[in-house]
Amino acid sequence: DLHEPGNWNEYCFLRLTDPNARTAIESVLNLQLEKGHFQLVPLYTLHYHSDLHLNDSFRPTTETGKTRILLFISLVILLIAGINFTNLYAALCPLRIRSLNTQKVLGSTRRKLTANLVAESTAVCAGAWLVSLPLTGLADRLGIGELLQTSIRLSGYPGLLLLSLLMALTIGLLSGLGPALYATSFQPALVLKGNFGLSPKGRNLRNLLIGMQFTVVFTLFIYVLNIYQQHLYMRHSELGYHKERLINITMDKLNRDGNGTAYADGLKQLAAVEEVAFSYDRLSSTESGRSQWGRSLDNDDLILFHVIQVSDNFLRTAGIAVTEGNDFTPTDAGSFIFNETARRNFGNLHLGAFINGDSRVVGFCTDFKFGHLHGEIEPLALVCNSQWLPYYPYYLVVRIREGIPPEKALQDIRTYTRNFVQNPDLEPEILTQLDVMDITYEKENRWMTSIVIFCALAIFICLTGVFGLTVFECEYRRKEIGIRKVLGADTGDIIAMLCRRYVWMMAVSFAIAAPVAWYASHQWLQEFAYRTEILPRTFFIPLLAIAAVTLLTVVLQSYRTAHANPADSLRAE
Repeated sequence: DLHEPGNWNEYCFLRLTDPNARTAIESVLNLQLEKGHFQLVPLYTLHYHSDLHLNDSFRPTTETGKTRILLFISLVILLIAGINFTNLYAALCPLRIRSLNTQKVLGSTRRKLTANLVAESTAVCAGAWLVSLPLTGLADRLGIGELLQTSIRLSGYPGLLLLSLLMALTIGLLSGLGPALYATSFQPALVLKGNFGLSPKGRNLRNLLIGMQFTVVFTLFIYVLNIYQQHLYMRHSELGYHKERLINITMDKLNRDGNGTAYADGLKQLAAVEEVAFSYDRLSSTESGRSQWGRSLDNDDLILFHVIQVSDNFLRTAGIAVTEGNDFTPTDAGSFIFNETARRNFGNLHLGAFINGDSRVVGFCTDFKFGHLHGEIEPLALVCNSQWLPYYPYYLVVRIREGIPPEKALQDIRTYTRNFVQNPDLEPEILTQLDVMDITYEKENRWMTSIVIFCALAIFICLTGVFGLTVFECEYRRKEIGIRKVLGADTGDIIAMLCRRYVWMMAVSFAIAAPVAWYASHQWLQEFAYRTEILPRTFFIPLLAIAAVTLLTVVLQSYRTAHANPADSLRAE
């Protein structure tokens, strides 16, 4: 409708002879409009366009930003695993140097020895890839694919299967190549005389690799906590209405031939129910305020605003305050109550103004958050349709009495509903307002769960690397530890010495990770018009948690070595 471009938008599909002409066609179409805008979107990219106002048939199910972040974290996990694997092979070098160089003396070439070591590491990664295939199938059966909103059955992605195999082989090749070249680089005579277990180069390499892991883990941990903080904020923030005392009932399955009014009247008789209202939308849901109207203001300006059609008692039921004018009365059919944002945006909008020449503005209400917290509050009008809405209701909004537990109210309402509706197939859906919000933020909940799982995996792999490095350190420092104990050091001194380097590594890694995590969290929070602050505790909790688990791992592993009889260590050396 070119005269009211904000009203009843439709979808138009164009087949272009030349896809590159899209911008030119947009310009031609928009020249025909005084107000409004045509936007041509390639159909195959519609899946990712979260910025478009689309109905359920076309609503995007994927956000490119979140997809990229999940992909990035997946690659980070592979990086951490590759670092650990490289660290393992680097730690094994001192054990193998004598053997490898003995083979050199007996005639083996460096190229052959290097190829054997690289082939071994590549074979280990290929074996790990084979083991991962049934584990991926198990994960699919456990519902991980449902969490990610996609199938993870390997049979459906042969290209991805091949890519993952190539990645496994590449990690095996790169992880084994460096340590292999290092282990075969020494002169045989030198190696056969010395001990290279704790060479400065080897120690520095291991410290660097472990430090990289700590940096990544701190970054992910801080990022996850900020996501969780926003999740709590969305669920518990003030929305401008009594969300804790509201129950929503979906009426589309119920026979509407007058049953809506009868059903609502029966609900009002329940002891737990204080008030019942009708509404065309559910508050804080994906459809709330989805309807947009373009109407004339005092027969002059065209204004565009979101609309929720309600019964006259809706504001009182939901607990939405009227800031000026009056609440709806049963005789106010067709009247409007606008929010304060509409009054600010439309300078000529005032109490008593006429909408389309025949409907009056009877009041203004607070800026309650009627939609998703991703977006700012936009101009909204509540339109009183008490005359016909009870006969064709979409939703009932039930306000329970103060002090009544929502679970008790739900139980009473469901019992009454089963008695009222004889056909179980027609029973309406009954949800608390908090349940409605959980559905609204289902994507965010899935996203948070996915991130938590990924980060927990990354932390586990990192701690596995710390454990392996501690084992290596303890084994190769037995003689040093024995000498220290002979000279008077006790077990506590030895454990403190072994822990000190990890404390320094974690401190440096945290100093690098904190600003990176802050920036990533800040950018993600910009997607929300209403968002929590980045709190100091989201930094301190990861630091304390990772430090505690790491030091506990080091202490438990090093205690046995530090507590051993020094005579046994020196005799073994």
